[in-house]
Amino acid sequence: GPSNFEDLNIGMRLSLVGIGAELWMEDGYTTIRRVLPGPAARSGQVKAGDRIIAVAQKGQAPVDVVDMPLPKVVELIRGPEGTPVRLTILPVDAVDPAARKTITLVREEIKLEDQEAKAEIIEFPIRQGRTLRMGVIDLPSFYEDMEALGFSDHKSSTSDVAKLLEKLKREQIRGLILDLRQNGGGSLDEAIRLTGLFIDRGPVVQVKDAEGRVQPYYNVDSSIAWKGPLVVLTSKFSASASEILAGAIQDYGRGLIVGDHATHGKGTVQNMMDLGQQLFRLPNAPLMGALKITMQQFYRPNGESTQKRGVLADVELPSLTTHLDVGEADLDYPVEFDKVDPLQYRHFEYVNPVVCDQLRRLSQARVQDSQGFQKAERDIARYKQQKAKKSVTLNEAKFLKERAELNADKEEEKAIEKHSELNDGKIDRDYYLDEAFSIAVDYMNL
Repeated sequence: GPSNFEDLNIGMRLSLVGIGAELWMEDGYTTIRRVLPGPAARSGQVKAGDRIIAVAQKGQAPVDVVDMPLPKVVELIRGPEGTPVRLTILPVDAVDPAARKTITLVREEIKLEDQEAKAEIIEFPIRQGRTLRMGVIDLPSFYEDMEALGFSDHKSSTSDVAKLLEKLKREQIRGLILDLRQNGGGSLDEAIRLTGLFIDRGPVVQVKDAEGRVQPYYNVDSSIAWKGPLVVLTSKFSASASEILAGAIQDYGRGLIVGDHATHGKGTVQNMMDLGQQLFRLPNAPLMGALKITMQQFYRPNGESTQKRGVLADVELPSLTTHLDVGEADLDYPVEFDKVDPLQYRHFEYVNPVVCDQLRRLSQARVQDSQGFQKAERDIARYKQQKAKKSVTLNEAKFLKERAELNADKEEEKAIEKHSELNDGKIDRDYYLDEAFSIAVDYMNL
């Protein structure tokens, strides 16, 4: 539909024209979840928790938006750059619950900077008070502003990551973690170009069409932006373009894949057919949505598809998401896994079965002593137990007893966490990333 198509385009170019507010629906009210840099923040009149009850365009009467679907409200608030929009708001901090105020904001381009690639440097402790300087790049998606292709300020994930790598190298990092755990994919071209930052010339992916024709796609740049130790952190939510990069890195032996048992398993390529452009053939055709057509299936340089199987981790970490039915294979009628002929490519020899076995043993010893991973193991056991149940009791007393037992388990869990906080310091909320650092250090030592 048109709103979903516009959201897809926004996600690719990481910008939109609006007021700078993240919205969600709560009890029938469009509520401001977060205020972003932009007109709403500069006005000083909009706060998180405020509820929007009416929206008006210039010279028009307000439209009541209470109980209106959120996409419709968003459509009313967005509009052409430089145009005003008038909002009637119930302030979150008003003493009188019936109090309301009306504000006028002028729409402008909002950069979604929180969805860009981000980097940080961690001084990771090793031994005898020494630390190792490690870099982390969090890449939420493979984005690219298709409308700005060819321009010097063309926005893309590859250009952003390349700049971050230069900055990290100037800071003299020793190893790099590329975090793709929440990366659901994006541009196929970006996946190829970004993989090229870590390998020299060679095939990155193969694509097979409906007629069975196989076309390889190559990285043609011989320069390597980062030649040092590399760990790619993945989860079952790492999909599509993420799997192209992870698969190529694994095939080339360029770095380690660490995380869930496997990635999402989405090995197909979709093309978007803009219905407005198809019907009217005009430069400024109306937004009428698009057809999302599965055109091709992609394969790794070694010839294997990622479809249904995903990219298997070199070092697997205990994770509840591994066991959730959220992969491509859990959908109805998924395309089946298959293979094409492998291509010739360089193998860096940085990763081999002997090294991976050693890294797994070292990691397993740490995982067994980790409060965070012990909690993950308990969550997994509880989930498996609930999932195995094939019936639900209709006896009220028995149902309440079972629920009380579950609640008791949760209270015990909280007590364990509290004990950990008192004795060992607070459990690291991102113990997966922490373990990825430890694996990277072992990897560098080996």
